[in-house]
Amino acid sequence: MEPDEIIKRIMLTRQDLTRDEVLVMVEEKKKEAEGYFTTEGAARIVASELGVEILKEPFKPEIMIRDLVSGLNDVTIIGRIIIVYPTKTFTRPVKTGKVARLLIADKSGMLKAIFWNDKANLVEDGRVKQGEIVRILHGYAREGLDGKLEVHVGLRGSLQISPSGIINHEYPPVEHFFNKIGDITRKSVDTNVLGIVDYIHPVSVFVRKNGTQGKMRKLILRDETDQITIIFWNKKVDEIWEVKRGSYLRIMDARVKEGVNGRLEIHTKNITQIEMLNELKLPFKRFIKIKELKADLYNVKVLARVVQSGKVQEFRRRSGEMGRFCMLLLMDETGFVRFILWEEKTVLSQQIQIGDVVLIDGAYTRERFGEISLNLGNRGVLSLNPKIEEAEKLPYKEKTTAIAEVREEGGPITVQGILNTKPIIREVATARGERVTVSSFEFRDKTGEIRVSLWRGLADAVRDLTVGTWIKIRNAYVKKRLPDQLELTSRMLTSMEILQKQDSK
Repeated sequence: MEPDEIIKRIMLTRQDLTRDEVLVMVEEKKKEAEGYFTTEGAARIVASELGVEILKEPFKPEIMIRDLVSGLNDVTIIGRIIIVYPTKTFTRPVKTGKVARLLIADKSGMLKAIFWNDKANLVEDGRVKQGEIVRILHGYAREGLDGKLEVHVGLRGSLQISPSGIINHEYPPVEHFFNKIGDITRKSVDTNVLGIVDYIHPVSVFVRKNGTQGKMRKLILRDETDQITIIFWNKKVDEIWEVKRGSYLRIMDARVKEGVNGRLEIHTKNITQIEMLNELKLPFKRFIKIKELKADLYNVKVLARVVQSGKVQEFRRRSGEMGRFCMLLLMDETGFVRFILWEEKTVLSQQIQIGDVVLIDGAYTRERFGEISLNLGNRGVLSLNPKIEEAEKLPYKEKTTAIAEVREEGGPITVQGILNTKPIIREVATARGERVTVSSFEFRDKTGEIRVSLWRGLADAVRDLTVGTWIKIRNAYVKKRLPDQLELTSRMLTSMEILQKQDSK
């Protein structure tokens, strides 16, 4: 219908208004919407507000979700249902009321549609389902308690399910409105995610300040980009009671928060929707690369080559019980990582040799002093020299770093050169009060010179070496000695090989 025809109908019904007055009202309505309304759309809204019936034919929406503004009293909009929230009842002074909510979206954005009383039955009776396209007619736009725009459907409003004339592919699918875990940032507030359950923690029970009891459960959810901790509270704990490792979950309308460890978490709310899926087609990586490892990952799968292997060692826990571990150094084409076998898994070290390829599944990561370690406990599995194509492509040639290339802290690195000064042996006390030996000397190759400190057994190994002796130091680490000086130092998996002795005179 042309705008002039709408204006004529307004003037026929409202003879107290002049054409110029109606035109001014239409222009003001367009300005309120910051130019998003056409003249026809603005004229229709003016007619509706003046009580003039115009809609004798289906009204084609003029605006997208992002173009709505608070205060509109006759809103017609189309969108795909992303979330169907449970219907709720509430008590009024005279009678009981009912409210139902949908989260709908088009290609421009999302908003909640609120259905009141009898209109809520459209949602409660299950006639609307996630993924369907709906048209909401004669709603009104208001700002919700969270400051976000909502469309309310009251007495005048109605809902059309799968309306005719709609092109389905013009409305993004439900999955389009879910975030990849790797894309979630501290700026994220609410989020929708889907992924595979990697790890499930036991239920924790706590007592609130008012003496009531609550419960909480954590699980690790993974997609092809990353993994994140999901925290379920109270009733939501019961909703995931049947969830197992490997289950597919779709979590809608949850809150992103920063945990006590500074890492992002997702927390469920009362309105959070949780759905178990039969399957989830995601392009998961077969293995995670060493450079991609970060703190507090679970169910990690890594393919790597053994560079160095240590001895099984015992330690005393705070409880007084004895434990044991064995540390190895692994590498792939992207970097190195310390790999720790714990308790019963330490027996695997007897079968592992330097140069072997290990396929690790079900490992977890930890961070200590800024360094990531890969750990294998009772739940993990290790396969030795698997017959797969990727194993054959892993690098094995030892790389020697020139001293001139040592410019920043980190490691491990392997260097080769000669003793430039005689080792100085001294005994120092560690933070635990242990007395240990350390040997320090200047070390050089063709490109430069650097100070080296070797600890414990390695200190004794170089005690009697003379200036000019050729040695190779494997898996050493670089640290700052002074603000402008770097030093090589040994750790548990550092080794030293004498290549050529210099006879003493």
